[in-house]
Amino acid sequence: MQKLIFTLITTFSLVGCGLQVKSDIPEPDYAIKHNQFVSNNEPIPAGCFAQLMTNLNGDNTTAAVFIESANLRGCNAANYPYPGGDETLITYSIEKILPTHSYQLKVCERSTEGSMSGSCDNVLVKFTHLDYQLPNSTKQVLSVIKLGEW
Repeated sequence: MQKLIFTLITTFSLVGCGLQVKSDIPEPDYAIKHNQFVSNNEPIPAGCFAQLMTNLNGDNTTAAVFIESANLRGCNAANYPYPGGDETLITYSIEKILPTHSYQLKVCERSTEGSMSGSCDNVLVKFTHLDYQLPNSTKQVLSVIKLGEW
């Protein structure tokens, strides 16, 4: 009961200040099937998550990756070239499901085809929609952001 009262007071206080929670932002549209992320009924390629690995993204200069198409193609498009090289060398696993569309992922890159050597990162990510500004509109694009490491 106290939680309900606190929530109501907080909500009315924010409304009184002119601040409102946007309810028109949709929940991120993805799923987990067979321990892999899926968007638009297609698996999200491991290369999308590899772009958030510290050693592959220039020491954490990449903070987010568009999964869906922002304008022409997104990371999950069949013809999207993986910028890190050979995507068949990349794997990821969902290590822990956290609240609010957040996950602990283990993302690995093998050195060469067939080799067991390589590197792995423990990446903390969150699925969200990011606004992408077009000339006459704004599109909400499914994205994965790097929150840190675990």
